[in-house]
Amino acid sequence: MSTPILLWDIDGTLIEHAPAKRDRHAYAVKQVLGVPTNPVPQGVGKTDRQIVTELIAVHTDPTDALITDVLAHLDDITDGDLVTSPASALPGVMDALAHMSGVGARNLLLTGNTPRRAEAKVRTAGLDTYFDIPAGFYGHA
Repeated sequence: MSTPILLWDIDGTLIEHAPAKRDRHAYAVKQVLGVPTNPVPQGVGKTDRQIVTELIAVHTDPTDALITDVLAHLDDITDGDLVTSPASALPGVMDALAHMSGVGARNLLLTGNTPRRAEAKVRTAGLDTYFDIPAGFYGHA
């Protein structure tokens, strides 16, 4: 018998989405380029890479090196944010993950976040032990 695999999104599915943190992509671009940048009007459903590429393109050519640099800054910003405001699991999530793990399912992340941001978010919410984090699918490529 094969092992069932469940794919989980993070923001708004597993953890409480922090509206005040939605401008973090623009802040990372500002740190790297040194110019003010407005947040992407519609970021829901987009990967971190897609969002920063759109933001960079407003100012300059979004090269792979520049995108990688901005994503690294975004990871650092997220780490800092989560120290002061840890993510919290939505109601019922911990029970659902525990149940699915208990019946032998493999929980994987499927998210637009970079791997480092994804791991940091689920770790601060106390959910990391339920996931095979390296095997997940992320929004950095």
